Order: sequence, then structure tokens, then C-alpha cells
Amino acid sequence: MRHVWVVAVLALFTGMALNVSAADADKKKLEETVEVLLKAYNEGDAKTFNAQYAKSMAGVATEQTFDLLYKKMAMDKVGKYESKKPLEKETVATGEVPLLVYEGKFSKAEKVKISINFTKDGEEFKVMQVTFAPM
Repeated sequence: MRHVWVVAVLALFTGMALNVSAADADKKKLEETVEVLLKAYNEGDAKTFNAQYAKSMAGVATEQTFDLLYKKMAMDKVGKYESKKPLEKETVATGEVPLLVYEGKFSKAEKVKISINFTKDGEEFKVMQVTFAPM
């Protein structure tokens, strides 16, 4: 009986370790998407930027929206992206709609809150919304 208990406890801890690894892998993928978005933002590359969006967001993930919100408004207000650090207390990297939040530094603003909402799109997470807000 004791052997069964030890096996059950080991299975439980192994399952927890696997869940943590899966969550970490998902967060890494989300962070990779953030890097692609910020690079595309700096380069004014609407096609690459919009390719990160979920299919359900096709109505807003257009070149016209990118030009207005990011090329014109954000670039005029905060400038080019330079660096970021995670705001872990505001980040929720699990569940069906993860949210990654950073404090970013831009060429025209020292402190900008970068928020990226994700949503499930088939088997992967894609962007639902990106905001830059001076802090």
C-alpha cells in the first residue's frame, strides 16, 4: 500500500512539473509574438504586425488601422520602441485570454505601458489587441 502512495505522489508532482513546463512554453511563444509585433511597429510593417492578430480580429487588423493607430498616433506620441520590462503583477499568462503587460521605454516617452491581449485562434494564441499608454 505504501508503494502505491509513493507512486501516486510522484505522479502528482510529475503532472505539476509538466503543467508548469507547458505554461512556460506558452508564455515563451506569447513573448516571441510580442517581439515580432514591436519590431514590426518600429519598422512600420503593417503586414507583419497584422499577421500576429487572430482571424476574429480581421476587421481591425488592417493596413488603414495600423497606419492610423500605430504609424501616426502612437509613433507621434511615444516614438520608436526601445526596451521593455515585464509588469508581472498585471500580467496573466494563463487561461483562454492571456494578457502580457510591460513597462516600455520609447524614443519620445520614458515610461509607456504596453498591453497585449491574446485569444485562442485554433490551436494557438494570436493577438486580440495591442495598446501603448504613457504612464
